[in-house]
Amino acid sequence: MTKKICDKCFKEIKSKDDYFKVITYMKGEEVLEKFMHKICHESTNEENKKQLQQALQPIMNMSRGLLRTLGIKQPKEVYDIK
Repeated sequence: MTKKICDKCFKEIKSKDDYFKVITYMKGEEVLEKFMHKICHESTNEENKKQLQQALQPIMNMSRGLLRTLGIKQPKEVYDIK
């Protein structure tokens, strides 16, 4: 059996229950198989969520400004992306 190395922290994965197998597909074919510690995988998900929020923030600001300009009332609640 080959050693499994975490794709994020590059440390050896020792426990069977401590990792995720991440497979990348392209056109229906398996292209890449990576392994990640559960903690590293969760931190990657958090980073992706923050990047998405930062990317969507200008779009949300423009749409709020447009709605305000058109005189359309908006709800006072702010929704968080999850």
